[in-house]
Amino acid sequence: MKRALAIISQQLFGLAFIFSGIVKCIDPIGTSIKLHDYFAVLGLSWLNDWTLFLSWGLCLIEFVIGLNIVFARNLRVFTLLASVFMLVFTPLTLYLAIANPVNDCGCFGDAVVMSNWQTFWKNIVLDVFLIIICFNRRRCYQPSRTDIIPIFFYWEVAIAVGLCFVGSNFLPFIDFRPYRPGVNILDAMQTPGATQEIEYRCVYEKDGVREEFALDNLPADDSGWTFVETLELATSTGGAIKTEEPLIKDFFIFDELGGDLTEEVLNDTAYTFLLLSPSLEIADETYIDRIENLYEYSIEHGYRFYCLTLNDSVQIASWKYRTGAEYDYLYSDATIIETMIRSNPGVMLLKEGTILWKSCLSKLDVDAVTSAKLTEQTYGQINSDNRKTKVFWLVFLMLAPFIVYLPIEKAFLAYKASKASKAQKATDKKKERQSK
Repeated sequence: MKRALAIISQQLFGLAFIFSGIVKCIDPIGTSIKLHDYFAVLGLSWLNDWTLFLSWGLCLIEFVIGLNIVFARNLRVFTLLASVFMLVFTPLTLYLAIANPVNDCGCFGDAVVMSNWQTFWKNIVLDVFLIIICFNRRRCYQPSRTDIIPIFFYWEVAIAVGLCFVGSNFLPFIDFRPYRPGVNILDAMQTPGATQEIEYRCVYEKDGVREEFALDNLPADDSGWTFVETLELATSTGGAIKTEEPLIKDFFIFDELGGDLTEEVLNDTAYTFLLLSPSLEIADETYIDRIENLYEYSIEHGYRFYCLTLNDSVQIASWKYRTGAEYDYLYSDATIIETMIRSNPGVMLLKEGTILWKSCLSKLDVDAVTSAKLTEQTYGQINSDNRKTKVFWLVFLMLAPFIVYLPIEKAFLAYKASKASKAQKATDKKKERQSK
């Protein structure tokens, strides 16, 4: 029983760290943004220039701790590291849950968004697992072929480093954010399942007891009930009150005078190119020619082209001076733009509020995009992100070594058992001959 509990705790704790590490590796820039939020809250803003470096470190450390615990590799060392890790983050998540300075901790990136209290209780559960592991290290699962474990370990680490590299220099390999190709931003801003119907209820009181009545079932004047108030309840078609939050919250676009252009841009029936940059001051200028080609193409075919950025006249003036940009500018919050795309700058194509595709400039084939009208080519259609397919192949790639390892381990154990059996039979025969 104790061995089973130790193995279950070992595997669940290790897998939680592996999952947390790998989703952060997929989107290291997202993790760096979350670290930036933490540093602002904790008064550590002097670390802001190091957030991406620290993001890589956090992702890979979590992943490596999880791998080593799952395979009981240097278990004493890595349970100690995990203990230090949890001693830091458990009190931190308790503070976040109580003070609520940020909306979510980002422990599982955008793949699984948890409230601060959910994160804290998740850490408490992990602490329990870790305590069980620390007091039962000898009972934990130990692979029979420890000599081949390093091969698989370095394979997994290589995958994690590769994901970090792709996410830092291009776009995340898997997009877990709400601004994915195929998403209609206007629809995603609506509360799921909600309708515009309002149901009115009247509250009456009698003998200290309050009760709600529908308008077609009000109590009679002489029934002893006294009117208190009228309630307005937003209801769905089925009458249930909806409490779900919309997929996209707080999205807005405004012009230089502060006018709200959100619905105008999202309801535009024409194609709209958005050059996205949360900060033009640090935007990459390597592919300026691609932006210009795309802008000239949009003008030629009557498509909209805007640069959506932070409302900072100094940054915009400097960008215009450095690049000679002539396109129009719209403004939004830097956090919103960073959520829309991780590269700076990046390009997104909209039509009637639906995201058709988005790309970092280094990966965008501008010659292909500008080769014909958008209505006549695939770039004018929704370029599905195929998120489920990417998740499948990533999981398969990560599990491939273990799929190979398990048969090897079983074959090795069978070989050892067969060899021991033959040796025992030889010994028995030798003893039998000697007894004769």
